[in-house]
Amino acid sequence: MQVAAATTTYLPARQSQADADRFWATQEWKKYVVTLECGPQRAKLSETRYVTARTQALAIKAAKRNAMRVKKPTHVQCRYATAQDLGCVQVVRQEKPL
Repeated sequence: MQVAAATTTYLPARQSQADADRFWATQEWKKYVVTLECGPQRAKLSETRYVTARTQALAIKAAKRNAMRVKKPTHVQCRYATAQDLGCVQVVRQEKPL
């Protein structure tokens, strides 16, 4: 008996920020992208941390605590993580006819 070979294609995931906001709103534990910045406008130092937390405030607190380069940020930006941020891919499999 012959088994048909499957062709697998990996495509980059595409998710808008609005889609991510709707998805994470229903979850108890959420994934956040926290960007910490400090320094003058011309030579700004920036660091991005990916954090799992229950609230945005706890995510910011964890990102500050685990920062490697930006120890005293002057500007903090926090948002829900999208599929692209998490490195997700869309898997498409097609069976070849025998």
